[in-house]
Amino acid sequence: RQGNLWIGAGGLVKFDGEHWTVYDKDNSGLPSNGVYCLAIDSEGNKWIGTANGLAKFDGENWAVYDTDNSGLPDNRVSALAIDGAGNIWIGTGNLWGWEELGSGLTKFDGENWTVYETGNSGLPDNNVHAIAIDSEGNKWIGTHDGGLAVYREGGVMITDVENKQRVKLPSAFTLSQNYPNPFNPATEMSFSVPTSSHVNMVIYNVLGQFVQKLADGEYAPGVYHVRWDGMDSENKSVSSGVYLVRMTTDESAITKKVMMLR
Repeated sequence: RQGNLWIGAGGLVKFDGEHWTVYDKDNSGLPSNGVYCLAIDSEGNKWIGTANGLAKFDGENWAVYDTDNSGLPDNRVSALAIDGAGNIWIGTGNLWGWEELGSGLTKFDGENWTVYETGNSGLPDNNVHAIAIDSEGNKWIGTHDGGLAVYREGGVMITDVENKQRVKLPSAFTLSQNYPNPFNPATEMSFSVPTSSHVNMVIYNVLGQFVQKLADGEYAPGVYHVRWDGMDSENKSVSSGVYLVRMTTDESAITKKVMMLR
C-alpha cells in the first residue's frame, strides 16, 4: 500500500523507488533464497513461498512454517493467494512439474491447516503452479498436468475446465452414489449439470433434520465432485447411521442414502 515493490530474486527484495533492501538466509529469517511466490495480506504481512517452506514477514519479525512445525504437506511452496476472509491458500509443487513433487492445495486460516489433494478431492494434479481468487470467492487452481480446476467453498471441486470444449456435457441432472459407502471418515460423490442452474445439496438425518449443506449456488454445465467429511453444520462429528443427501435444481430433485459407520 506504500507503493513498495516486493520481488523474489535470490531472496526477498524490497524496492521503494530509490533504495534496495535484500533479505536472504544470511541476514533474515527467510528459510531459502529460492522464492517462488509472494502475497500480502490486509495487515501488510508478507507471505513468501520458498523452496523450503512458507515464511511470514511483518516488517520486523519472521515466522516460518514447514512440514516439521505445521500442517503444510510439502516445503516447496509454488503458489499463494489470500481470500477475503484472510485465509491463506497455498499451492505446493515445483516449476519443473516432476510428478513425485507437490502435495496439492492447502488452506491456512491462522490456526488450522486443510489439505486438498487428488486422493480426497477433485483436484486433478497435486503439482499446483498458480492460484487466483475471483470476486465470488472461487479458487482457480492451475496445475502442471491436470489442467485448470475451480474450488467453491462447501466442498465442490470443478475439474476439466481446461478441456470443457472437448468434453461432452451431461444430458441430465444426476447425482451419483457416494463412494465409499458405508464410509468413515469421509465420502465423495459427483453430480452433473446439463444447463446452468441453481444447485442446492443438503444432508438430512432419517428424521428429516438438517445436518449439513454441501452446495448452494449457480453452476454452469459440467460435472462436479463433492466431499462430505462426516461433520454437521456445527463442525461436530455425526453418529453412525443412514443419512439422506438431497440435491435440488431448477428442474429436478434427487435423493441418495449414505451410511456412516463409526
